[in-house]
Amino acid sequence: MTVIEGGLITLEYAREGLNFKSADATRDADLTTYVQAATPVIESLVGPVLPVTRTKRFAGGNVAVVLPEVALTIVEVAEDGVATTDFVFDSDANVVYAGDPAGSRSFVDGVLAVSVEYTAGFASVPLTLQLAARELVRHWWQQGKQSNRPAFDDVPDAVAGVPLGFAVPRRVVELCQPYVRVPGFI
Repeated sequence: MTVIEGGLITLEYAREGLNFKSADATRDADLTTYVQAATPVIESLVGPVLPVTRTKRFAGGNVAVVLPEVALTIVEVAEDGVATTDFVFDSDANVVYAGDPAGSRSFVDGVLAVSVEYTAGFASVPLTLQLAARELVRHWWQQGKQSNRPAFDDVPDAVAGVPLGFAVPRRVVELCQPYVRVPGFI
């Protein structure tokens, strides 16, 4: 079972969520698209899930910088374009300290003088986020397969509004909630 390229879950796991017993080439191609489309939606709620390398620049003169998203690892820290190894990364708080957390040293002073290259995301996709992705795929699949017939006293689609959050059900948002972190806070 391999995860779909650009997706958070396997095709088999998505099939299980829809109670599909066997593979169907036509249906699997559509299902793969749904899984790939669910990834950016989940990542918009919790930040990067699949590992991605980013570089951010910060003002210098401070003892620490707070990364804007959850970092898996620090690739490089540079001060005025010169790489340094004199830093400490607190992965729980998502903070990079100059020297040590006690504040013994500050980063070099200057506008955007500190550059941090890091890998954001998770080493492996947490099970709760896999379930959220499967639930989102299931929701979209079922909505896409329903017929478009008006119910009793229904308003035609051209006039009716769609409630906020309809494309992302509350269940998916709630499953993602434990992974929404405010940078700089444990």
